Amino acid sequence: ISVRSSEEEQLDIKDIQKTDQYKKGISHMSDDKMEDAIRDFDLALRLDPSYVDAWIKKGYAHFHLDEFTVALSCYDKALEIDINNAEAWNLKGLAFYKLKNYDKAIQACENAIDFDPNDGMAWYNLACYLVLSKNVGDGLEALKRSIEIDISFARKAVRDRDFEYARAEEGFRRIVEVVVLEAIRQGYNY
Repeated sequence: ISVRSSEEEQLDIKDIQKTDQYKKGISHMSDDKMEDAIRDFDLALRLDPSYVDAWIKKGYAHFHLDEFTVALSCYDKALEIDINNAEAWNLKGLAFYKLKNYDKAIQACENAIDFDPNDGMAWYNLACYLVLSKNVGDGLEALKRSIEIDISFARKAVRDRDFEYARAEEGFRRIVEVVVLEAIRQGYNY
Protein backbone atom coordinates (compact mmCIF):
# COMPACT_ATOMS: atom_id res chain seq x y z
CA ILE A 1 0.00 0.00 0.00
CA SER A 2 1.38 3.35 -0.97
CA VAL A 3 0.49 6.43 0.93
CA ARG A 4 0.27 9.66 -1.01
CA SER A 5 1.46 12.82 0.62
CA SER A 6 -0.80 15.84 0.71
CA GLU A 7 1.79 17.60 -1.46
CA GLU A 8 1.32 14.99 -4.21
CA GLU A 9 -2.46 15.33 -3.96
CA GLN A 10 -2.13 19.13 -4.25
CA LEU A 11 -0.07 18.68 -7.44
CA ASP A 12 -2.75 16.45 -8.92
CA ILE A 13 -5.46 18.98 -8.08
CA LYS A 14 -3.41 21.80 -9.65
CA ASP A 15 -2.92 19.71 -12.81
CA ILE A 16 -6.65 19.04 -13.05
CA GLN A 17 -7.46 22.71 -12.46
CA LYS A 18 -4.98 23.98 -15.05
CA THR A 19 -6.23 21.47 -17.61
CA ASP A 20 -9.83 22.48 -16.93
CA GLN A 21 -8.96 26.17 -17.39
CA TYR A 22 -7.09 25.37 -20.60
CA LYS A 23 -10.07 23.42 -21.97
CA LYS A 24 -12.39 26.32 -21.09
CA GLY A 25 -10.06 28.61 -23.01
CA ILE A 26 -10.17 26.31 -26.05
CA SER A 27 -13.96 26.25 -25.83
CA HIS A 28 -14.13 30.05 -25.63
CA MET A 29 -11.83 30.31 -28.66
CA SER A 30 -14.12 28.02 -30.66
CA ASP A 31 -17.03 30.33 -29.71
CA ASP A 32 -14.94 33.32 -30.88
CA LYS A 33 -14.77 34.73 -27.33
CA MET A 34 -11.09 35.61 -27.37
CA GLU A 35 -11.03 37.82 -24.27
CA ASP A 36 -12.65 35.05 -22.21
CA ALA A 37 -10.19 32.55 -23.67
CA ILE A 38 -7.23 34.75 -22.73
CA ARG A 39 -8.56 35.00 -19.17
CA ASP A 40 -8.84 31.19 -19.01
CA PHE A 41 -5.31 30.69 -20.33
CA ASP A 42 -4.02 33.26 -17.82
CA LEU A 43 -5.66 31.30 -15.00
CA ALA A 44 -4.09 28.07 -16.27
CA LEU A 45 -0.71 29.82 -16.46
CA ARG A 46 -1.08 31.06 -12.89
CA LEU A 47 -1.34 27.44 -11.84
CA ASP A 48 1.56 26.39 -14.07
CA PRO A 49 3.70 29.17 -15.61
CA SER A 50 5.51 26.60 -17.76
CA TYR A 51 2.34 25.31 -19.48
CA VAL A 52 3.55 25.61 -23.09
CA ASP A 53 0.21 24.85 -24.74
CA ALA A 54 -1.51 27.56 -22.72
CA TRP A 55 1.14 30.10 -23.80
CA ILE A 56 0.65 29.10 -27.43
CA LYS A 57 -3.14 29.29 -27.33
CA LYS A 58 -3.03 32.56 -25.40
CA GLY A 59 -0.80 33.93 -28.13
CA TYR A 60 -3.18 32.68 -30.81
CA ALA A 61 -6.14 34.33 -29.07
CA HIS A 62 -4.22 37.63 -29.01
CA PHE A 63 -3.36 37.06 -32.68
CA HIS A 64 -7.08 36.84 -33.49
CA LEU A 65 -7.57 40.17 -31.74
CA ASP A 66 -4.87 41.67 -34.02
CA GLU A 67 -2.58 42.05 -31.00
CA PHE A 68 0.42 40.68 -32.86
CA THR A 69 3.19 41.95 -30.58
CA VAL A 70 1.42 40.47 -27.54
CA ALA A 71 1.01 37.21 -29.46
CA LEU A 72 4.74 37.24 -30.24
CA SER A 73 5.59 37.66 -26.57
CA CYS A 74 3.39 34.65 -25.70
CA TYR A 75 5.10 32.53 -28.37
CA ASP A 76 8.47 33.68 -27.02
CA LYS A 77 7.43 32.52 -23.53
CA ALA A 78 6.47 29.13 -24.96
CA LEU A 79 9.81 28.91 -26.77
CA GLU A 80 11.73 29.83 -23.60
CA ILE A 81 10.21 26.71 -22.08
CA ASP A 82 10.43 24.48 -25.19
CA ILE A 83 12.73 25.82 -27.90
CA ASN A 84 11.87 22.81 -30.10
CA ASN A 85 8.14 23.59 -30.32
CA ALA A 86 7.38 23.72 -34.04
CA GLU A 87 3.84 25.05 -33.51
CA ALA A 88 5.10 28.06 -31.55
CA TRP A 89 7.70 28.80 -34.24
CA ASN A 90 5.12 28.52 -37.03
CA LEU A 91 2.63 30.79 -35.24
CA LYS A 92 5.42 33.25 -34.50
CA GLY A 93 6.05 33.35 -38.25
CA LEU A 94 2.36 34.05 -38.84
CA ALA A 95 2.47 37.00 -36.43
CA PHE A 96 5.55 38.42 -38.17
CA TYR A 97 3.73 37.96 -41.49
CA LYS A 98 0.83 40.06 -40.20
CA LEU A 99 3.38 42.70 -39.17
CA LYS A 100 4.80 42.47 -42.74
CA ASN A 101 8.21 41.45 -41.41
CA TYR A 102 8.76 38.69 -43.95
CA ASP A 103 12.42 38.08 -43.09
CA LYS A 104 11.56 37.22 -39.48
CA ALA A 105 8.50 35.24 -40.66
CA ILE A 106 10.74 33.19 -42.96
CA GLN A 107 13.25 32.55 -40.16
CA ALA A 108 10.51 31.46 -37.76
CA CYS A 109 9.08 29.02 -40.34
CA GLU A 110 12.52 27.64 -41.07
CA ASN A 111 12.91 26.99 -37.34
CA ALA A 112 9.51 25.25 -37.27
CA ILE A 113 10.58 23.05 -40.19
CA ASP A 114 13.91 22.27 -38.52
CA PHE A 115 12.00 20.85 -35.55
CA ASP A 116 9.23 19.19 -37.61
CA PRO A 117 10.15 18.69 -41.27
CA ASN A 118 6.76 17.07 -41.95
CA ASP A 119 4.69 20.10 -40.89
CA GLY A 120 2.88 20.90 -44.14
CA MET A 121 1.46 24.16 -42.79
CA ALA A 122 4.93 25.46 -41.89
CA TRP A 123 6.12 24.63 -45.43
CA TYR A 124 3.05 26.34 -46.90
CA ASN A 125 3.54 29.45 -44.77
CA LEU A 126 7.24 29.51 -45.69
CA ALA A 127 6.21 29.38 -49.36
CA CYS A 128 3.89 32.37 -48.89
CA TYR A 129 6.52 34.44 -47.08
CA LEU A 130 9.23 33.63 -49.62
CA VAL A 131 6.99 34.60 -52.56
CA LEU A 132 5.93 37.80 -50.80
CA SER A 133 9.61 38.66 -50.33
CA LYS A 134 9.99 38.07 -54.09
CA ASN A 135 11.97 34.86 -53.70
CA VAL A 136 9.56 33.01 -56.01
CA GLY A 137 11.80 30.05 -56.89
CA ASP A 138 12.41 29.00 -53.30
CA GLY A 139 8.77 29.80 -52.50
CA LEU A 140 7.54 27.38 -55.15
CA GLU A 141 9.92 24.69 -53.86
CA ALA A 142 8.50 25.14 -50.35
CA LEU A 143 4.97 25.04 -51.79
CA LYS A 144 5.73 21.78 -53.60
CA ARG A 145 7.02 20.30 -50.33
CA SER A 146 3.82 21.34 -48.52
CA ILE A 147 1.75 19.71 -51.27
CA GLU A 148 3.80 16.50 -51.01
CA ILE A 149 2.84 16.40 -47.33
CA ASP A 150 -0.83 17.29 -47.90
CA ILE A 151 -2.43 17.72 -51.33
CA SER A 152 -5.03 20.15 -49.94
CA PHE A 153 -2.35 22.85 -49.92
CA ALA A 154 -2.47 22.83 -53.74
CA ARG A 155 -6.14 23.87 -53.73
CA LYS A 156 -5.43 26.46 -51.06
CA ALA A 157 -2.53 27.96 -53.03
CA VAL A 158 -4.63 28.43 -56.17
CA ARG A 159 -6.91 30.84 -54.27
CA ASP A 160 -4.27 32.45 -52.03
CA ARG A 161 -3.44 36.07 -52.92
CA ASP A 162 -0.02 35.68 -51.32
CA PHE A 163 1.02 33.83 -54.47
CA GLU A 164 0.29 36.73 -56.88
CA TYR A 165 3.98 37.10 -57.74
CA ALA A 166 4.18 33.40 -58.59
CA ARG A 167 1.12 33.02 -60.85
CA ALA A 168 3.10 33.54 -64.07
CA GLU A 169 5.73 30.94 -63.12
CA GLU A 170 5.66 27.56 -64.86
CA GLY A 171 5.87 25.71 -61.53
CA PHE A 172 2.79 27.47 -60.20
CA ARG A 173 0.87 26.84 -63.43
CA ARG A 174 1.62 23.11 -63.04
CA ILE A 175 0.18 23.21 -59.53
CA VAL A 176 -2.99 24.83 -60.91
CA GLU A 177 -3.19 22.10 -63.58
CA VAL A 178 -2.95 19.40 -60.92
CA VAL A 179 -5.77 21.04 -58.96
CA VAL A 180 -7.95 21.30 -62.08
CA LEU A 181 -7.28 17.68 -63.09
CA GLU A 182 -8.05 16.47 -59.57
CA ALA A 183 -11.30 18.46 -59.55
CA ILE A 184 -12.33 16.94 -62.90
CA ARG A 185 -11.40 13.46 -61.63
CA GLN A 186 -13.66 14.01 -58.65
CA GLY A 187 -16.57 15.00 -60.90
CA TYR A 188 -16.42 18.78 -60.83
CA ASN A 189 -16.87 20.36 -64.25
CA TYR A 190 -15.66 23.86 -63.44
